[in-house]
Amino acid sequence: MHRLAPFRWTVVLVLALAMVLEMVNGRFWLNDLRVYVMAADALRHGDLVYGLPFGLDTGFYKYAPGLLYFFIPYTFIPFTAACVLHFVLISAALVSVFLRMERLLMRHLYQVHPPKIKLRAFLGFLCVAVHLVRELHLGNVNVLLLWCVVVALEAMLEERDITAGLLLGLTFFVKPYLLLCVVPMVVLRRTAVLGWALVAVIIGLALPMLIEGPATGWSLNGSWVAAMRAHGDYLTSTNTLRSLLSTLVGRDLPARWDLLFIATAGVLVAAVTWLNGRKDRSQALILGLSVALACVPLLVVTDVQHFLLALPLILWVLAQLFRWRSPLRAVVFTLAMLAYGTDSTDLWGSDLAARFEQVGLVGWGTLLLLLTAILAPHLPSRAS
Repeated sequence: MHRLAPFRWTVVLVLALAMVLEMVNGRFWLNDLRVYVMAADALRHGDLVYGLPFGLDTGFYKYAPGLLYFFIPYTFIPFTAACVLHFVLISAALVSVFLRMERLLMRHLYQVHPPKIKLRAFLGFLCVAVHLVRELHLGNVNVLLLWCVVVALEAMLEERDITAGLLLGLTFFVKPYLLLCVVPMVVLRRTAVLGWALVAVIIGLALPMLIEGPATGWSLNGSWVAAMRAHGDYLTSTNTLRSLLSTLVGRDLPARWDLLFIATAGVLVAAVTWLNGRKDRSQALILGLSVALACVPLLVVTDVQHFLLALPLILWVLAQLFRWRSPLRAVVFTLAMLAYGTDSTDLWGSDLAARFEQVGLVGWGTLLLLLTAILAPHLPSRAS
């Protein structure tokens, strides 16, 4: 991917400068990473992992205990060094996602690179820049999990089912709400991949029992389930489908509506995969997984930087826009990205940004992105 070398090195330089600025301004905190590292240290010393905050008041560890074994190495080095290493890993994973998505589109969809390869990459980076800044500032694992999904997608298209399944299983184990990504594989009958994903999940659940002992491991997994149930008690999101519809109708909708929205998203992903699979199974897999990832933060209460999961779909749509010219597609996509990618007080000021957040602007932008991606083949266009 030498044609993307200017993009790669520019992004590396920008992210390196961002890290330096965070340090100079005394904001190199990575509070989400702090939660992982402190929880891993607690596990290593046999202390309490769940039910108490690490760092901030909302810094509760809410993921599987088995994940903490990945962070135990960080507990042996100074936290600042761990922050630098994690920042670098996120940055490298992001660049890799761009390169791999371009390779997927070229090898398995178009057989040539869509036009304006460097321009598309820079535009894609600009679209997710605001969410990326938050991800790097907090030091979460969303970009790393996104990398796992994209590498798994690449492996599936190359019939490397074991690699694909284990990577997908890891993502489901870390964040179970990513199970929506199972739908395209069910539709396309990728049973071997699903089987290996299940193996990865079982290994993740068994690790604490093998390392800490059966009783302690069982207790830790039980505490994890309780932590996931309590997650919505101290976090809110104005960008979920339930919140967006509540804003439209002027009253709060009950939580049971979430089940309806999840089912609807599952049907949507299945329909997109099946309809595209009749023409091209590779296209069906790429688009199906991309749509599933973009849907996830619309369905669960989570931090706004989780909308980074929409990056593969953004890159898909950009490739479509540059390959088949359509003023209507371009206008709709631009509006979608203005809503999706400008959630920043630096851009709008505190008051206006708060209003945009209150109406769920990022959520509306993601919905418009999904609409653009799904309906794009049916809009008038001409080849570039």
